[in-house]
Amino acid sequence: NYLFALFIPNNCRVFIGILDSIRENHMPNLNELLKNECEKRLQKGIDTNLLLINEHQFEVKFDMDIQNIWKRFIKIISNRK
Repeated sequence: NYLFALFIPNNCRVFIGILDSIRENHMPNLNELLKNECEKRLQKGIDTNLLLINEHQFEVKFDMDIQNIWKRFIKIISNRK
């Protein structure tokens, strides 16, 4: 398995493409994972300015063909221009 990520910082979006040769589709909900991690760090007293609380939205797609992942990333980048 390979993971590719495209971060778009100005609108806090993260596009993730996972090359999965056997189509397992095992990936945690990254939005919930980020939220839970931020809450843990807040409880430890970490400065809120250092956290990405509810700022990033993750979109995860699994594919068995690397070309489809690249096409998706190229489409996202060209739509940003």
